[in-house]
Amino acid sequence: MEVLVVVVLTGMVSTLLIQGLSYVLNLRIRFLTRAEEQTVTILQTHWLTKVTAGLMPSPTWDGAPFKGEAARFTGLSLAPLMGMQGVPTPVTLEWRFENGNIILQYSEGKSKPWEIGRWERDSGTEEAAGFIYLAEDGSSYKEWPPPKGMFPQLPRAIILEVRAVRGPMAWLVAMSGCHDPIPSAMDAAPRI
Repeated sequence: MEVLVVVVLTGMVSTLLIQGLSYVLNLRIRFLTRAEEQTVTILQTHWLTKVTAGLMPSPTWDGAPFKGEAARFTGLSLAPLMGMQGVPTPVTLEWRFENGNIILQYSEGKSKPWEIGRWERDSGTEEAAGFIYLAEDGSSYKEWPPPKGMFPQLPRAIILEVRAVRGPMAWLVAMSGCHDPIPSAMDAAPRI
């Protein structure tokens, strides 16, 4: 009889320990998954702000001025992700939509595009992602330079918006430095 009581008590304690261990392992998996998601978000935010804040106006003779549309922008950045820091490098950020996903691609010059962001698209929205360009007065545009008017080569800030299943996200990146090329002696020289 005593052996039977010991076996029953050991079984109950073992059951409680296994349930507790299962609960702790479940918490660990959820914690690691969330930590990985946050790491990815932090990297994406760093990459986007680094490249975008590093944009610089290009002289007219260089042939690579900033051009922005709702789905992509191209320009010269002093902070490329793959190239040498501080060297003006042509960069492109572009949104793609594929199999219900929103994909943000980055490329330098003529290099192969590199995926730096992927989100599951919210089916309830028409425009799932895009760039918005802000002028000095705070007005927003879907393309840069806007069709009418005199504007600097670079916008004051760029907003990157994503409307994903997990909720909308937006990054606001302010442009540092001057927004138009600095005039040089070559600009004043007659063109032959």
